[in-house]
Amino acid sequence: MSRKTFFKYFIILAVMVALFSCATGKKKEEVAVQPVQEAVKEEIKPQEEKKEEKQETPAQKIDEDEATGPDLESVGKKVEDEEEKTEYNPTAVGIFNEAVKVAYVKPDDAIKMFEGAVKTDPRLYKAYYNMALISEWKGDYASAEKYYLEALKLKEDYFIASENLMMLYLKMNRPQDAEKFITQQINKFKRSSKLKNALTMLYLRTNRNEEARKNAMKTLKVDEKNSETMVLLARTYIKDKKYELAQNILDNAKEISPDNEKIYIEYSFIYKQNNNLPSAIEMLKKAVSIRYDLPEVHNNLGVLYSQAEDYSAAITEFRIALRYNSRYYEAKLNLANALRGEKQYEEAEKIYMGLLKEKPDMYEVLFNLGILYLDMDREFEGRDTIQRYSDAIKYLRDYSSRIDENSEAGKRVAKYIAEAEKKLKNKKDDIEREKKRKLKQEEEAKKKAEAEAKYKEILPAAEKAFAEKKWEEAKKLFTDCIKLLPDDNLARERLKAIDENIQAEALAKKKAEEEAKRKAKEDAKLRAANEKKYNAVIPKADAAFRKKDYETAQALYTEALSYIPDSEKAKERLKEIEDILKTRAEEEKKRVEEQKKKEQEEQKRKAEEAAKKAEEEKKRAEEQKKKEELEAAKRIEEQKKKEQEEQKRKAEEAAKKAEEEKKKAEEQKKKEAEKKAKPSGGKIEDEEDDSSNKNLPKANESGKLSPAKSGEKIDDE
Repeated sequence: MSRKTFFKYFIILAVMVALFSCATGKKKEEVAVQPVQEAVKEEIKPQEEKKEEKQETPAQKIDEDEATGPDLESVGKKVEDEEEKTEYNPTAVGIFNEAVKVAYVKPDDAIKMFEGAVKTDPRLYKAYYNMALISEWKGDYASAEKYYLEALKLKEDYFIASENLMMLYLKMNRPQDAEKFITQQINKFKRSSKLKNALTMLYLRTNRNEEARKNAMKTLKVDEKNSETMVLLARTYIKDKKYELAQNILDNAKEISPDNEKIYIEYSFIYKQNNNLPSAIEMLKKAVSIRYDLPEVHNNLGVLYSQAEDYSAAITEFRIALRYNSRYYEAKLNLANALRGEKQYEEAEKIYMGLLKEKPDMYEVLFNLGILYLDMDREFEGRDTIQRYSDAIKYLRDYSSRIDENSEAGKRVAKYIAEAEKKLKNKKDDIEREKKRKLKQEEEAKKKAEAEAKYKEILPAAEKAFAEKKWEEAKKLFTDCIKLLPDDNLARERLKAIDENIQAEALAKKKAEEEAKRKAKEDAKLRAANEKKYNAVIPKADAAFRKKDYETAQALYTEALSYIPDSEKAKERLKEIEDILKTRAEEEKKRVEEQKKKEQEEQKRKAEEAAKKAEEEKKRAEEQKKKEELEAAKRIEEQKKKEQEEQKRKAEEAAKKAEEEKKKAEEQKKKEAEKKAKPSGGKIEDEEDDSSNKNLPKANESGKLSPAKSGEKIDDE
């Protein structure tokens, strides 16, 4: 097995054991789930008193740790572990890999396929290991034990199988077999820290804390940087409530392995015990950020959220836990409790009922179901309160019958039963009182109905008389209404209104007569004044109309109407003016539009001319530019031609000069040759003598030798 695979399975096993240190809810430290007895009630009512811790003895049944599901080993055509190199039969490997694919959905078929693989190649120990994992997941512990042993026969140093078998013995309530087996394995492989850590976990699981600590310290002496051992050692101090010491050990472990999620799980428990719930939550969030597929950690995180009354977040975490392990019954119960806290009663009830069928021996469900029916603040659809309290009593009594009645839990459940019985009695009394009240109400209602029926016969006539202002008739009828219904405010208000109306009408009649006289006098005076003003304005309006000053005429005719509103002449003139102004406005509008159209056309023409002119300018500029470029090119060409001719002339002159110099040199040479060839005997000898002495210094007149000048020719021609 590779180092990576080996470490992976070590973590899985260690996380399973981590449940003992991540105690959640208000119960003993070793248990990592909330849904038992008082813990559930405390989750919904956190103010209740914490239950005293209870220690288990090795002989007691060990709570089962639910794993993620069978995290199966894989195998390729060739497996290379630290200590082996094995070529497996390709057919067996093919069957093996197909079994891995179907294991989660068809576990029984997968086991048969793994059996076929080992028949094809008996060396495939991982097939036995995977069969053990699937059997354990299904709850078939006997088969799991058999398969683990088969795997260990083929590979004795298969440490993950050894650890899992030890944990299986604990699940089977066989702690002595677990200790005997793991001790034998350690004796075979004395250097294995992994097996020694497994023994430490066994001591922790069986509440032998001092032995666990000694074994962890002994392991660290050999392997001082083993962070897994440090975590286990810290756990022993946590169990002894020596949190500061445990935290120091975890700090050292984190320095070595900062990505070990178990460290943060232990941190979380310490913070929880120190009542630092936010930090405890943060530590578990850190743990799942390192490794997300740990249902136990999600479950514990959900319990912490529940204790913080953040039921929505708790529900999310419990659902994640169940996504990774659908058989995680504690997480299901915790989910139902959180849903109850969130007042999602129907869904909570559905989960409780499902658990009663799936896990009949999980009698804590009875308690929680009883609390659900007792504490819910609204009715289930189709179920009355009497039925709800009766169900609460039934489930709580069923739960009470399964525990010690004299224990703290038994006494607490008895209180809940008494509370439910009291609520049931009060509800029944309320119902009885309600029946008597309704009977009395019915008798009173009958009498009232008869009076109301008579009242309803009289009232319309009274209202009609009131509406028609027949005050005396209405007064008599409303008086009869009060006799039938003394509390009828309408009739009293109507009677009061009738008296007020009778008085008001008399007073109003007198005032109206006086007002009519006064108004008639004022109206006559006003009419005379308005007619005078009207007669003064109309001639001015007519004059303005004839001059076609329609705006002035319009204002004057309008003024005339304010004096005599029913003047037909003013109205007709205003209608004529309105039609004229409307026609004029339309003509003006048409003129403006035509003018605007002409301006637009002129602008368009100018724009086209400008564009055309710009195009011509552009064309001329391009032609001018082209012409200039041609002339420049021509000048360059001519300049180049002149330079070439000048160079050619200079070259010819140089060649001519060189020819002349060459010719001159040849003539000079020829002369020298002719001079040397002349027939002159004595002279020649002299010349020879001279030439033989030409390098000697000449004597001066005094007969002394004088040195030759530098570069001066010595021979004298």
